[in-house]
Amino acid sequence: YEYNANTHLAADDAPNFLRSMLNLYATDINPGHGYTFIEHTTRGPPDKPFEEAAFLRRLRGMLVYEEGPDLWLARAVPRAWLEQGRTIAVMDAPTHFGTVSFEIRSDAENGRIAATVVMPSRVPPGTVRLRLRHPRAAPIRGVTVDGKDWKDVDAAGETVRLRGAGTMSVDVRYGG
Repeated sequence: YEYNANTHLAADDAPNFLRSMLNLYATDINPGHGYTFIEHTTRGPPDKPFEEAAFLRRLRGMLVYEEGPDLWLARAVPRAWLEQGRTIAVMDAPTHFGTVSFEIRSDAENGRIAATVVMPSRVPPGTVRLRLRHPRAAPIRGVTVDGKDWKDVDAAGETVRLRGAGTMSVDVRYGG
């Protein structure tokens, strides 16, 4: 019943989305009952499928998010998830555009984060927006896609815009 997190995500406000999502998780989770969710923040009966589905929707939106003709990947991933040596992988996620897979590998201490994206192929999205939030918010200094310099980048939004089909290798370089 609480859509604050979804509203922040739709507004592309990752910090407030994460705050809201985690606050809702902390108040709704019912660990004494097999990690089910209660009805809402004012308590209620355990094991409410709506709240369980709402949590999964928020988690999915953090990783895979459709917005009109565009597809976002890793739109609101916590910066801590991209600390040195960490990997995030999503395999065969269903979307309106077809299944999508991606893997993000962090070498943040050396100023690099790399990703491999298997683009959806059923209905090509207008743009796939891959957000790579450096753990210390270092600015993007350069991007290559499949080994070639790539200019379709929103450095302020920490986003690489991709178009095309097949598998794409993305390498982002950061600097202070």
